[in-house]
Amino acid sequence: MNGSRGLLAGLMRARVAILVIAVIAALLVLDGRHLVFLLGVVIFVVALVISVMLHELGHFLTAKKFHMRVTQFFLGFGTTLWSFFRGETEYGVKALPFGGFVKISGMTSMEEIDVADEPRSFRKQPGWQRIIVLAAGSPLGRRPAPTRSAGSRLAFRSAMRRSTAPPIRARAHRRPRPRPRWPESRPMTRSSPSTGTR
Repeated sequence: MNGSRGLLAGLMRARVAILVIAVIAALLVLDGRHLVFLLGVVIFVVALVISVMLHELGHFLTAKKFHMRVTQFFLGFGTTLWSFFRGETEYGVKALPFGGFVKISGMTSMEEIDVADEPRSFRKQPGWQRIIVLAAGSPLGRRPAPTRSAGSRLAFRSAMRRSTAPPIRARAHRRPRPRPRWPESRPMTRSSPSTGTR
């Protein structure tokens, strides 16, 4: 068991080292315009992660408040990058930061639960508590977090600033160009190969 933990820790360090090298290479290669765009993308991803974390935190806190057994609280999907246990719950981060989840025992009727933990399972709780736990993620996920709103504004502004098209306001107030007036149409003749005239 200790050998596998050492191997996983080594792999984690290697992943972090590759990420740091990639960021340094990007900083050396990209110019100012691209860095601003990249910063906007990073801020958007961080704001998305914070929003997801707040959403899942709503489910987690209400489940704990009603003494339900919560076994996992993870940010992301895929392989586990980092995790730790505190009490009966495993907290951690997974490889793909496109979501998150809270695993509450007994969320489905097919899940097998130890007999000792059955009274604390989700399915054994009163209906009003289950509804509160399920609905609790929405208010926290939609809370106007200053980081989320500021990050979204900065990402949008940097993307709009770097756009090659003129601003929409400028296009709306521009006068339409007059159509070019072509001379009266005249019949076209084929050019002869010998003279090169039409």
